Amino acid sequence: PAAGAPAAGAPAAPVAAQAEPGAETSDLDLPLPGEDVNQGLLVVIRDRQTGESTLRRLDFAPQRPRRYVRVEVGYNLNAEQLHVTVTGQSPDLLPADGVKVRAEIVEPLPQTVQARLEGELKAPDYQAVLYANIPAVPRRTVTLRVHVDDYPRAFVFRVPCGVHSRSLPEEEHLMQVRIVSPQANKAFQAPVESVRVRAEVDAPVGTFQNGNDLVEIGLDEDLDREFRSDAPLRFHNDRQADVRLTGLRPGGLLLVQTRVRDFVVDVPGNGLQNVRVNVLGRLFVRQKTAWSLPVPISLDAAAPNLARVKTAGGNQAIIGQPLLITVWGDGEDLSLMGGVEAAFDTERTGEFPLAPPPVPGKPVGDGRWEITLPTEQLTPGRHNLLLRARDRVGNQGKILSYEVQAIPEAELQKQRETLVLVTGRVLYREQPVPGATVGLKAADGKEYGPVQTDEQGQYRIENVPVGSYQVDARGVVRNTPRFPAEPITFEIKQGDPRLKRLDIPIRPNRAPGGAAEPR
Repeated sequence: PAAGAPAAGAPAAPVAAQAEPGAETSDLDLPLPGEDVNQGLLVVIRDRQTGESTLRRLDFAPQRPRRYVRVEVGYNLNAEQLHVTVTGQSPDLLPADGVKVRAEIVEPLPQTVQARLEGELKAPDYQAVLYANIPAVPRRTVTLRVHVDDYPRAFVFRVPCGVHSRSLPEEEHLMQVRIVSPQANKAFQAPVESVRVRAEVDAPVGTFQNGNDLVEIGLDEDLDREFRSDAPLRFHNDRQADVRLTGLRPGGLLLVQTRVRDFVVDVPGNGLQNVRVNVLGRLFVRQKTAWSLPVPISLDAAAPNLARVKTAGGNQAIIGQPLLITVWGDGEDLSLMGGVEAAFDTERTGEFPLAPPPVPGKPVGDGRWEITLPTEQLTPGRHNLLLRARDRVGNQGKILSYEVQAIPEAELQKQRETLVLVTGRVLYREQPVPGATVGLKAADGKEYGPVQTDEQGQYRIENVPVGSYQVDARGVVRNTPRFPAEPITFEIKQGDPRLKRLDIPIRPNRAPGGAAEPR
């Protein structure tokens, strides 16, 4: 704009720009063309005859729209209408192509409300009249923001919609900092060079004139909600001004393109990894301080771990039948599990084969993920099942290998025909425990029992097929529940004897303080 014109927004060239993942990119995110001169210009004036030079500093500051625009706001009680009149102070101060204005009502209103909230100041009258039909309700007050070109919240008003008013006073003493993005609990893959932060600042009218008022935006690394030992970015204005030098014409005419907006800054990541930090903003004006609400984020560099893997049918894969795999994450990853994939190591390389590609899993709740693998390509025998997890920011874990036995369906049927009697005693300090309960749980979830022990502590569970089992046993001795000290598992294989003896020792399990451990 020409000298003396307001530093309003101008269309940006279509230059690619990096944006925060998952965030919308607007034209205001695209850089203006030309050289960055936000910090001002140094002008060298040289006398050709004497060779002497004079240095002059040329500083830039955004013009406040109140310098060239006047806003009047009121509420017509009879018409139940909020009205806004925006008028240019002087045509000499306005750009030739006019000034766009937009009104925003912060509180939600019904979608059916009739309104005109956008206008333009142009010749000949340089005036825009805006309105919104808001029903009159006692003690209802709405917040009205007036944006001038790209200058956000140039004027803010509180409008009571239960009384008649013609010219309401502007809110001139706002002290607010709002972190708009990133969203709370967002995770970033670390190390990250910077975190893009969007912030809105509303400062009292007349501030940022003395060089002492400032805005700080940064990472609160020690989570104390202050910037004691942190190094935030500092700005001596409540709006971000972009000034670009786009050319130089004969006669010493500088061409400058400008833009004023809310803060969109890249806060250094400072090499942080595997930590939680707060994004924080501070406004310091007239010896008063206002802090933003802290926005917690995670900087995650650690790969996720799998806490547990379970395959239907134990360690067996039935050729021709899909194999269902269930996995659990350990819950300690800062950004949580974002995916899991599985495949058979058909090439025996320890790596995922190119074909067929790994099968992705699906979340099923409670931290569980399920994967269904086809088995048609398997041959009878042992195979390695490969699994790999990744978190929500893209950190990828190591490939884990689990051995499974592939068997034809006919062999499975033959195995099922082999039924075993599982018997033994439940013992407490080598003494039999009558009335104890014993049950078996197969890898596919099927249960056998429970049964009770007789007077000699003996139990019998009949018709148990081939497979892997976990024992569930409990008894009461001296009015105290007793359980196995460690999990007891065993396996019945094809060709095993039809009788399997398994004695089950139990002993006191007590929680701290002497109370019986809950089961």
